[in-house]
Amino acid sequence: MKIKKKLENINEVTKLLANNFPGKYDILKSKFKNLLENIPYGKFITYSVNKKVIGFLLVLKRSIFIGGKVFSVCGMSFMAVDSRHKSLDASTYLKKKITTYLSKS
Repeated sequence: MKIKKKLENINEVTKLLANNFPGKYDILKSKFKNLLENIPYGKFITYSVNKKVIGFLLVLKRSIFIGGKVFSVCGMSFMAVDSRHKSLDASTYLKKKITTYLSKS
C-alpha cells in the first residue's frame, strides 16, 4: 500500500478511530469524519486484513521555524489499530511506512 492523499474508505476509518478513542462513539465518528474530509495536506496510511481496515495513521507534513530557519517535519495526528487484532503486524506496518516516508522527504 501507498501513502495516499485521498482517503477512500473513510467510513471504515472513522469507525476504527471512534472505537479506539475515549468518548461517545457517534460524536467521535462524526468529528473524525469531518476532520478527515477537511484536513489540509494530510496523508493517509491504512492497513487492511480481508478488506477490513484494522490500522490507520494520519500523517501531517508541516514546517517549523528554529533560529530563523525553516525545517520540514512530519507530524502524526491519529493512529489506531483494532484492539481485536492481537498481532503487531498492523502497528509494525504503519511504523515502517512512516519511516520510509520520512526517509524520502
